[in-house]
Amino acid sequence: MNSNNPPAAFVLLKQQFPKVFTQVVPLKIGIHRELFAILHNIPRDYSLKQCRRALCWYTHSEKYLRQIVAGHDRFDMDGNPCGKVTKAEQEYAARKFNKKSVKSTKSSFVKLSLVD
Repeated sequence: MNSNNPPAAFVLLKQQFPKVFTQVVPLKIGIHRELFAILHNIPRDYSLKQCRRALCWYTHSEKYLRQIVAGHDRFDMDGNPCGKVTKAEQEYAARKFNKKSVKSTKSSFVKLSLVD
C-alpha cells in the first residue's frame, strides 16, 4: 500500500464516524478501544484488522501529525472535544513527522539517482 493512499477500510471509518475522519483532527487518547467496540457490533465489509490498519495509516499520516500541536483539542468519536494535546505529544509527533520526511527525501533521492 502506498503511504499516501488510504487503505480501503478508511472509507468505512469516514462513513461511520464523519465528525472525526472527514477532517483531520487530533483524536482522543485510546480512541481505538471505543472505535473497535463500536465496529465489532455493526455489519461491515472490512475486518477489524483492516480497520486497525486504516486507523494506524490515519494517525501516522503527515497531515495528522501536523495537527498534533500542544494546547489543541483532541476529539472523541462524536466530534466532541475531550482533552488537549500535551507538549510531550507534540514533540513525539514532530519526531515521527521528521522521520517520515527524511525517509521520503531519501526515497526520492534514490529514485532520482536510478534515473540518471
